[in-house]
Amino acid sequence: MCIRDRGTECYEERTVVEFNLLAERDGLSAYAYWTGGDLGGLPVRQLIDEALALLDAPGPMQTLDPGDMTVVLDAHGVGMLASYLAYAGFGAKGFLEGRSFLVRKLGRKIASKRFSMWDDGACVRLLPRRFDWEGYPRRRVALVSEGTALGLITDSQTAPLVEQPNTGHAPSCDSVDGPLPENLYVAPGESSLAAMIRSTRFGVYVRRLHYVNLVDPMEAIVTGVTRDGTRLIENGRLGPPVRDMRFTVSLFDVFGSVKAVSQTAVPTEGVLGPVEAPAMKIGRFAFNAVSEQ
Repeated sequence: MCIRDRGTECYEERTVVEFNLLAERDGLSAYAYWTGGDLGGLPVRQLIDEALALLDAPGPMQTLDPGDMTVVLDAHGVGMLASYLAYAGFGAKGFLEGRSFLVRKLGRKIASKRFSMWDDGACVRLLPRRFDWEGYPRRRVALVSEGTALGLITDSQTAPLVEQPNTGHAPSCDSVDGPLPENLYVAPGESSLAAMIRSTRFGVYVRRLHYVNLVDPMEAIVTGVTRDGTRLIENGRLGPPVRDMRFTVSLFDVFGSVKAVSQTAVPTEGVLGPVEAPAMKIGRFAFNAVSEQ
């Protein structure tokens, strides 16, 4: 990317690697994903093994009644929901126009103390973008720290209006959304995916979320459907496959009921760009229908 405007000249070369895998067998599907800036870091064998393991499910397909359930949400699901939380609340333009939940919640608790999230365009673990479309250096911005909403994403136009520093997130000229977090990181914890499953007497393992849409930005409500690797958890073990379910949840409720977070965070897909996220055990996740697909 190269920018020349009003005497500012910035130049950056990047390598973008993206690997998207969907495995299918006997009516079941499983998903794996990776992105980064170094082809040599692509763990192909590991991703294939992860997907194939989800296809090796004991017993016939189960259909669960809708309702609130304990969910072990893999990193791909966590990353998608975290990116919608960031999109709905942390852009300075939405804040100034009264479309952001931070109008009421900046500096207040919006999630569990186990949940922290930041934006860092200079970190090399994902796909770094070291300056914005105005040529301004991107800053690391703490968005949520131990459950408390802290920061706004700004550019040269919005920063003085919200009386905060320019964080280097100016969008391209054709953008209507203003500055937004595009390089998200969700803090890991002290558990593991296996430990979270073992600690669950009855619940659902969710690999991935699909057709996710923002319903109410002020309440951070999203809707979507599980997909590609949903499994029943019984007595601490992964059980039969589960028919995918539709959900409508408040992200405040989801991230407010985090019971455990994995030590490992991996690159995932997000609504604005890549997200590095861990897996999480969610105490309450609202399913409202069984998917017809």
